[in-house]
Amino acid sequence: MIAHPFRRLVSIALLMVTAAIPISGLAQADTGGKVMLVLDASGSMWGRVDEREKILIAREVVGEMLDYWDPSLSLGLVAYGHRTKGECSDIETLVPVGGELERIRDTVNGLQPRGKTPLSAAVQQAAEQLRFTEDKATVILVSDGRETCDLDPCAVGRDLERMGVDFTAHVIGFDISPEDRAGLECLASETGGQYFDAQHSEDLRVALEQAVEQIKSTPDTVMASLGTGGAVLDDTALEWTVIDAEGGETGFVGAQLALPLVPGQYEVVAVLGDLRAEESLEVLAGENRQHVLPLPAARVVFSAEATLAGQTVADPEVQWSVTRASDESGVAGFSGAGGELILPAGDYRVVGDYEGQAAGEEFSVVPGADIPVTLAFTVEPASLEAVGSAPVSSIIAVTWEGPDGDRDYVTVVEPSASDGEYGKYFYTARGNPGELQLPDTPGEYELRYMSGKGQAVMARRPITVEAVATTLEAPESAPMGNEIEIAWQGPDGKGDYITVVTPDTEDGRHGKYTYTREGSPLSLVMPDSAGEYEIRYVSAQSNSVLARRMISVAEVTTDLAAPETAPMGSEIEIAWQGPDGKGDYITVVTPDTDDGRHGKYTYTREGSPLSLVMPDSAGEYEIRYVSAQSNSVLARRMIRVEEVAVSLTLPAEVPVSAQQEIHWTGPDGRNDYITVVTPDTEDRKHGKYTYTRKGNPLVLQMPDQPGLYELRYVSGQSGSVLGRVPVEISAVAVTLDSLGIGAADQPLRVQWQGPGAPQDLLAMAAVTDPDDKWVSKSRATQSPLDLRLPGEPGLYELRYVTGQSNLVLARRLVEVVPAESYLDRIAAMPGGTVKLSARRDDSPVTADINWQVYAVDGRPADIQRSSDPVAEFSLPMGGYRANVSTPAGSATIDFLLDSGVTLEKEVVLP
Repeated sequence: MIAHPFRRLVSIALLMVTAAIPISGLAQADTGGKVMLVLDASGSMWGRVDEREKILIAREVVGEMLDYWDPSLSLGLVAYGHRTKGECSDIETLVPVGGELERIRDTVNGLQPRGKTPLSAAVQQAAEQLRFTEDKATVILVSDGRETCDLDPCAVGRDLERMGVDFTAHVIGFDISPEDRAGLECLASETGGQYFDAQHSEDLRVALEQAVEQIKSTPDTVMASLGTGGAVLDDTALEWTVIDAEGGETGFVGAQLALPLVPGQYEVVAVLGDLRAEESLEVLAGENRQHVLPLPAARVVFSAEATLAGQTVADPEVQWSVTRASDESGVAGFSGAGGELILPAGDYRVVGDYEGQAAGEEFSVVPGADIPVTLAFTVEPASLEAVGSAPVSSIIAVTWEGPDGDRDYVTVVEPSASDGEYGKYFYTARGNPGELQLPDTPGEYELRYMSGKGQAVMARRPITVEAVATTLEAPESAPMGNEIEIAWQGPDGKGDYITVVTPDTEDGRHGKYTYTREGSPLSLVMPDSAGEYEIRYVSAQSNSVLARRMISVAEVTTDLAAPETAPMGSEIEIAWQGPDGKGDYITVVTPDTDDGRHGKYTYTREGSPLSLVMPDSAGEYEIRYVSAQSNSVLARRMIRVEEVAVSLTLPAEVPVSAQQEIHWTGPDGRNDYITVVTPDTEDRKHGKYTYTRKGNPLVLQMPDQPGLYELRYVSGQSGSVLGRVPVEISAVAVTLDSLGIGAADQPLRVQWQGPGAPQDLLAMAAVTDPDDKWVSKSRATQSPLDLRLPGEPGLYELRYVTGQSNLVLARRLVEVVPAESYLDRIAAMPGGTVKLSARRDDSPVTADINWQVYAVDGRPADIQRSSDPVAEFSLPMGGYRANVSTPAGSATIDFLLDSGVTLEKEVVLP
């Protein structure tokens, strides 16, 4: 049968042979099998067809099917959507495969539709119940709707076909709309099954009969062979196309093809890479036949014979290249002792490379029998040039001649070593001559050129490795933890080192050490415990000890001087005596702290006395002198860390974004800080902050959003909160006053009120811009200010933006018009009204008063005057200045008058 829609593989010129089988080895298909009926019991099955509920029709038709069920087929039942509403997991195997037919009948008759349509998952569950990865398995799905859960029926069908031994799903769409049919058809097609459309009760009866007949029928099979009468291919990469009498085309990829069950004439095409065979085949009713399509090709068997330095090589690693003889175009390349290819008929050439030697042969491919092709290689010995003798562990230059094959190398070993053994070595690919380190034991050795592939010895050369005197000169004693100088003689091999250990230490282990490449004399740190020790010269090549010398490590008095008490978080001075070894330090910890752990610390290299920061929690502590070499505690001293009062003082209510002065008390430890956060903020997180080292009082910027906050004093040492106090952040009135229209690329005068924090902005943005994006901006440092408008006319938004979090506190729409039409636009717009009054101290001025109002935005305008105590002026929109004068003095204010606005302004006289 057709397993899934045809998928065309990438064309290649040849294929590695996987297997070929005689035609007699193919078994007939089994007419028996296991079948699982998957029945839709979702809520939609209460819908009506032919004036009857669909579930009632399904019960009746399934019952009729059971009356005539073939006993050679084992049947089971899965249903979905019959228990709960809205659950995609509502799938149940109600009768396992092989159950009694009457039990299936009774179960179907008792189904009460309720839920969703997880048809794909139901088919998966049915396949698993049938052990579809081990046995042939078939599912008949009856569904009245499309998939309503998460799975894709096409993908599920594809996966089941790929993983199954012989899995097929026949699908019946009962009362399915055309738009819902595609998923069900794809599920059937992907598994090689058939889709049946049933719009009426009689259609459902016929569809079930046809599905069962499909299961019972056995299809004709088609295979491909190499030439007529040649070996049948068992290659899963074979591509098959079947075209029926009406021109319908389906495809399959696999070792053999199952033809449709419907009798008739079919065109069958088999493709393997560039190979193609086509034949017209007839399917006869009631017969099961096998057909073979001969491909115009043969199998070519490649093998290699190699002799390397006079020795026959088993399984030589050859690089093979196959080309067409006509145009030398590439056909295939592979590596190994041989291989098999399926090639179309024609003339070819094969070339092999082994250890730098090439061999080739031309051959012809005639469809049918296997064609053997063998290449022979003979690789000549190599040669080595080097000094006849050299000191132990020295590095010598070795000049070589040889094939320089992949991973060929030169090594030095004892003459008795087997050919597969190696010592120090270098790859020939690294150059000629190569550098080779000699063994660290004197004696007679052999240089060998080795084949990297065959592990054959291609050249040998003797060499004498000479002994080198190895000596150590050092003091007879030294203080513990001190650094002493050691003079030495020795091979100075790569990685050789000098170490100090106890005399009973195994030769392969080390203590403190220094590489001999540091020169002679070199420095070596002594152990941090007094006693008898041994200095050793160690060859890194074999961990052999080439020289030894005893040394006595003397005790060093270790002591600590510090106050008995100190405030928490404070920095105190500690005087000390001790070995002052490399990395030694003094730390303060609780008395129960393990010796290998530390708290705050200072290295002894800082001198005596040194400074040490105390913990930020009160209590009893221990100051320790610690040797970095072994983490040993060499001296201890108790200290009591005393509580320090922590307080924070500021007003209970503070405006948003205010630069607030804060008075505090506390330990003022290194990196202690004061921060302001919301009360639910975790203790180790912070908002705006300032370090206590900046003084007292200090200034901290408040958040830019109103609400309840918490001021915290935080220890810089541990992140602990040492003090906290609530603070109410109150909102600040924010206003933006400007004209509603402005000239492109010209300044717009803006009067504003707001927090006025250092980083706050007045910004001009496109109305669609997010709050943190804008076209132009200016710091909100003074009011009024001029903000340059965008050069592109359009509708924009003037915004007051906080510098802390880009929060927009006020907005105003402004239309930007071309500069050349600006004056005409505002002249054509309605004006506004301003009412002016004056006061001195707390009293209004009503007598001997003169008002003068004039434009200050570049427009020609007359001065308008009034002597009324409350002067009212109707003016075109724009920017103006008002001057008021009395016998006792005068004052001036600026104002912006927008179209249709009435302003009331009061001037304060001196």
